[in-house]
Amino acid sequence: MLAKLLLVVGLAGADARCSLAQVRVLSFDRVRLTVSVALADQQAVLANTHLVLVSEDTPVGWFELAEIRPARACFRRSRPIEPPRGERLRAWLVPPDLGARLLHSWPVGGPLVSAIESVSATPGGWRAWVSAGTDHGITPGMSWLHRTGEQPTFRLDVRSAERALCYCAAIPLAEGAQLHPGDRVELWPSPAHRRRGSAETIVCYVDLSRDAPTVWLPAPPDAVTAPDCVAEFWRGGEYIGHGVIEARDELFWYARFVAGTWALTGSSTTSRATQPAYPLRVGDRAVIRTQADIENGRFSPRIFELSGDRAVINAGEVDGLRPNQEAELYRGDEHIGTVRIVRVQRGYSVIAPAEAETMTWRLGDQLHFRPPPGTLSVAKIEDIVDETLFVARLTPSSAVPSASGPDIDPPLCTPLAICGAGETTGVALLLCCDGPYAVGLALEQSLTRPLRRGDVLSMEMVPPSATSKPAQKKQ
Repeated sequence: MLAKLLLVVGLAGADARCSLAQVRVLSFDRVRLTVSVALADQQAVLANTHLVLVSEDTPVGWFELAEIRPARACFRRSRPIEPPRGERLRAWLVPPDLGARLLHSWPVGGPLVSAIESVSATPGGWRAWVSAGTDHGITPGMSWLHRTGEQPTFRLDVRSAERALCYCAAIPLAEGAQLHPGDRVELWPSPAHRRRGSAETIVCYVDLSRDAPTVWLPAPPDAVTAPDCVAEFWRGGEYIGHGVIEARDELFWYARFVAGTWALTGSSTTSRATQPAYPLRVGDRAVIRTQADIENGRFSPRIFELSGDRAVINAGEVDGLRPNQEAELYRGDEHIGTVRIVRVQRGYSVIAPAEAETMTWRLGDQLHFRPPPGTLSVAKIEDIVDETLFVARLTPSSAVPSASGPDIDPPLCTPLAICGAGETTGVALLLCCDGPYAVGLALEQSLTRPLRRGDVLSMEMVPPSATSKPAQKKQ
């Protein structure tokens, strides 16, 4: 009997279009390490299709396509494997263009990475071939980001794409930057950010020569924003502070840092005049507030200044806020109370308690105008085979917030985020479930590091009211 997960909200990204084809195993030669599987009528098998073989509730390994015959296909492998634990064998075909098929439901935070195949220096600048193409969903007009350590060093703009390669113009972002075959690059923006109209970039340089530090940010591709939009800075899953974009050119955006180290100290009384040393550094993540984020309510203003029984937040008219709007105030996951906007300027607003209640403000407290999306832990990886196949223990339904609602099976063939140490490190699919265990695969082109035992598979939960507009108090 399949394990059940009790979900009381919608599942972001669930879509039957990404299902993999399960095929019937006809024979398995344990000596020659070949597998023969049955094909349905008119079932096409693309070149470079691979096969995942599963014995009982354990992956056996990856197999490469060897031969296609009428109504069957044969797969083989050269590396030795552990003998299957049982007689019940199941198999799934994994097409070479699986990445492209999944881009429409790629999880938020999930990266897509590749490597530089070759590099050339031309009179017109650097050029590079990257080992990802249309099979991975790459098309002309997309971009990659190259880093040396934490330093952003090149933006690679895709000019043309083949099935497994793309040709890029590489634009330096740092003086003396170098490209080398084998260097890793990351799709920029990520698949989910491109789909949602969101934007992120990386701190490239911090100019401390002025009273208000200026942060250099590589210009995020295709980002549609207000001229003076907000950038929020993060490091290792921790919020650092925010800035305002005050200038931009073809390569960089320049942000004036507004407030920050209080978010690291956790102080509720620290003023800007008494803050400790400047906290930002090269490599910190910058989340840009885009027009799509504003239109879809995907931003949460934060308190950055205190004034008695009132506080100032980093959102205003440009973000669609109006006087008398109400919001819920949070400190991390803790709900503090309901607040009301009492004054709105272009880039900031003043808030006060909605009722006659007293409220203790803290710098960095966060406002939600609608229920924020949550994260559902689906399973935890317990064993790994062939680097990218795994066995995971499903999260018990008792660990999911309970409410009236139907039980559903675990989300098979739906892209899940792989999370470890507070960061998203890849994307995975569950293929099948037996009791409390599931067998799945990680998408190699998504992994920023190898799979580890203990990695958590999760998905975003969309609250039922997430499409509603922010409430406004009637006068």
